[in-house]
Amino acid sequence: MYFSGNPFEKRATEFLKDGPAFLGIVSPEPLSTFFEYPAEHGGLYDRLVTVVGAPGSGKTTLAKLFQFDNLTTLIASGDSDLYRPLYDALRRCRAITDDDRPAVIGCRLPMESEYRDFWELPYREELKLGLMTSLLQARAVIAWFRMIRGAGHSLEGVQIIPKADVTAAVAQIGGSSPAAIVDRPAPSN
Repeated sequence: MYFSGNPFEKRATEFLKDGPAFLGIVSPEPLSTFFEYPAEHGGLYDRLVTVVGAPGSGKTTLAKLFQFDNLTTLIASGDSDLYRPLYDALRRCRAITDDDRPAVIGCRLPMESEYRDFWELPYREELKLGLMTSLLQARAVIAWFRMIRGAGHSLEGVQIIPKADVTAAVAQIGGSSPAAIVDRPAPSN
C-alpha cells in the first residue's frame, strides 16, 4: 500500500505516549479506506503487510492503532462518543472481535539506522537478510509480551500456535509456552 499526504487529523502522533491522548486525535477514515475491504474478505491478517508512504503520511499512526495496548485502551473506552468512530472502524477491520477482545496483537518496530548495519556485514545477502529477519521477529515477540504484561495480563493465558513444520524452530526458542520463551537464557557464544 502507498499513502501520500497526511490523512489523519493531526501530525506527529508518535510523540503522544498516552493511549487515550493518541486515540483521541486519530481519524478512522484511513482504516475504512485501506483496511476494511481486505479484512472483510479475509486478506488482511493472513500475510505480512508492508506500509510504504511519504514522511507524515500516517504509517506510524496506523502501526500504533494495531498495538495491543492501544486496542485494549480503545475497547475499555469504546462507549465514549470520542472513541466510538475509531472503535467501530477497528471492529469493521476485524482488529476487535464481536465480544470486545483484540483479534490481533500488533507492534511497531521502527526501522532505525542500526538495521542498515546488516548490509555492511561481509556476508552473502541471504545470510544478512536472515539475520535481520530473525532480529525483527525476536523484537516483535518481546514487544508483544511486554504489551500483554503492560496491560495487566499474565502470559499464562497466551497460547502460541506454531506452524506444523517448524518443530526445530520451536525447540530453538524454548518451546511454545510464552513463559518458557521469556525465561529461556540467551545462547552462549
